[in-house]
Amino acid sequence: MEQIKVSVIIPIYNQEKYLRECLDSVIHQTLQEMEILCVNDGSTDSSFAILSEYAWKDNRVKIINQNNGGVSVARNNAMHQATGEFISFLDGDDWYYDETVLETLYTKAKENNVLVCGGCFSENDVIKGERDHFLGYLSRYTFIKDGLYHYKDYQCDFGFVRFIYNRQFLLDNDFFFPVRKYFEDPVWFVKVMDKVETFYGIAKKTYGYRMGHKVREFDKESLLNAIQGMTETSQIAKRKGYSILLENNYYRITKDFANKLYPYISSADQDVMTLLNQFHALYVDVPDTIQAILLNVLKNKESTIERQTNHLNEYKQKVADSEHLEKQNKELNDTIATLQEENDKQAQTIVEKEETFKKQIEVTERIHEKVLHEMNVTYADTVNQLKNEINNYQKELEIAHNSYNWKVGKFILFIPKKIYYFFKRLLNS
Repeated sequence: MEQIKVSVIIPIYNQEKYLRECLDSVIHQTLQEMEILCVNDGSTDSSFAILSEYAWKDNRVKIINQNNGGVSVARNNAMHQATGEFISFLDGDDWYYDETVLETLYTKAKENNVLVCGGCFSENDVIKGERDHFLGYLSRYTFIKDGLYHYKDYQCDFGFVRFIYNRQFLLDNDFFFPVRKYFEDPVWFVKVMDKVETFYGIAKKTYGYRMGHKVREFDKESLLNAIQGMTETSQIAKRKGYSILLENNYYRITKDFANKLYPYISSADQDVMTLLNQFHALYVDVPDTIQAILLNVLKNKESTIERQTNHLNEYKQKVADSEHLEKQNKELNDTIATLQEENDKQAQTIVEKEETFKKQIEVTERIHEKVLHEMNVTYADTVNQLKNEINNYQKELEIAHNSYNWKVGKFILFIPKKIYYFFKRLLNS
């Protein structure tokens, strides 16, 4: 039996719009020795029908049906059933960047004898388009060159789908996803990478991540999951000296999640306050409590909101001015349309006059041709008449020359002419 090199795990919940693109990017991979484990997480759209179609066409596609339990349960179920040497994770609305992704990752992993191998991330916003260049902490989404990397230097907690993972390594260390609504994969990723320590990275885009096509529900449970997840990864970072990861989590809590946390802090929500205190306990070098820091952040945000409100009012005024200009532009366009209509009418009149003029010219030419023809006929008749008269004169002259009287007269005048010319020559001499 052929050895399965890579098991591709795809959790799917109502992904009918993008599922074909996702599956096509997998089945067209140059790496043939793989299995595609599609976990139908209780979809209510046509996702299952699409999966069935692909499973019928390609026996590498295997469908795992389950009641809706979330992405973590779906991935964990597939991990238990996978048989490949390596495991790759792909979401049903994303895709592999090109057809060589899995073959490249698998080959590099084997050549360099590593348990984890990954590539670069490509964010694809349905409105803004692709982004594959990242700044600051997010620059860890990409690798500038191929080579071995140490997690103590890398310290990234996002983008786990860019990598393939040795399946036996995951099972031996019981690395399954925590069953949560939010922030489950950064916790899993940090635990795996902390354990593996060294991995291989390639400077090649391997994963296309789709953004902006759906609205993520973010409720209190999601917020608690996020705080709990960042607390767990900060605990690992604290223990291992991952200062970059520590700073990044602190930034997220005090900046990225400030607006979401504010209502719960203001109302002294016990669940949120308890988790925030646990998180803050990891940052003993920070004198203020996390609540005080967040309130200060929100105070700064209020002034920011005020500035944004002013900008918004300025924008509204510009919009009003723009609407006025648009009205003027419409009036101008209407005037242009009227002038154009009049111009078209004048052009039509000119065309009609040109047609009339052409017809008049044609009539004149026909009259001219007729007159000329009649003149030619009259001229020809006159010429023929003159020719006939000349012929008649010539005949009469010829008759005269041949007559007896002409000959007698010519003889009588012969001697006088001789005498005349004799005396003329004599006188001239």
